[in-house]
Amino acid sequence: MHIQPTGNNTFIGVDNGLCGAERGCVAAARRDGDVTTFLWSGSWEITDDPLATLASEYVARCEAFDRTVCTGPIVRNEIQPANVRELFRINEYASRVRAELIERAHSMGYGRNDLMKAIQRHA
Repeated sequence: MHIQPTGNNTFIGVDNGLCGAERGCVAAARRDGDVTTFLWSGSWEITDDPLATLASEYVARCEAFDRTVCTGPIVRNEIQPANVRELFRINEYASRVRAELIERAHSMGYGRNDLMKAIQRHA
């Protein structure tokens, strides 16, 4: 599992297969002293369609990060930013995740546009 600090004693953990050969998973948590509170967890199916798998991973990882940053309402099962600062942070993170997944897509023979279309279909 890959653990990423997100600030303010929060972090997300990403696992691309240890949840089982057919699933990836992500969890967002906050730590106060010796107490860890899980904020959100999600998973995605690892399918025969690599682009669909990457798109599902993108959505799950971004939502996990959003849960550690955003303080706005939850709309259609997605937390919303309450201000411009939160919006900036989640957009910056989403951009980093996209760049990482575009590299992985390239290593599988797919282009940036292929991945972006898969993400749009998933949303």
